[in-house]
Amino acid sequence: MYEPLIAETWLVQKLNANSTLRGLVNSQFYGYVAPANATYPFIVFRFMPGSDSNDVIGLGGRRIMTHLIYSVEAVDDQNTFNRIGQMAELIDQILHQASGSVTGGTVISSIRTAPLAGFQIDEASGAIFRTLGGIFDIQVQKA
Repeated sequence: MYEPLIAETWLVQKLNANSTLRGLVNSQFYGYVAPANATYPFIVFRFMPGSDSNDVIGLGGRRIMTHLIYSVEAVDDQNTFNRIGQMAELIDQILHQASGSVTGGTVISSIRTAPLAGFQIDEASGAIFRTLGGIFDIQVQKA
């Protein structure tokens, strides 16, 4: 399985396994973009390609593992940080220093390297949405 697919399968399984977070977001965990019919709050994760995402190569060009950088954020339409703060804290507790296997490979480790905080504006409605979460370095190895 392709490395980002291993990481994303693991992310959904790991986040969905936490009953508190699952209940807060009604099992809404989305890769890259939430669908138009999503209800708030929800979780969005995105692969962030760049110089920090890279392969670790061994002798003879064998790929040992791949570092993948992901943002994982809670998105909410409430004006306070109470609910979204709880979700961001849960994301950190669930994913920081975590590992596990899924079909096709293993997440060797997941380390939060930076917090995220921001907002988005729906251009059509003018509504403002808060985001809180983190940047995670997820080390993946194919099976």
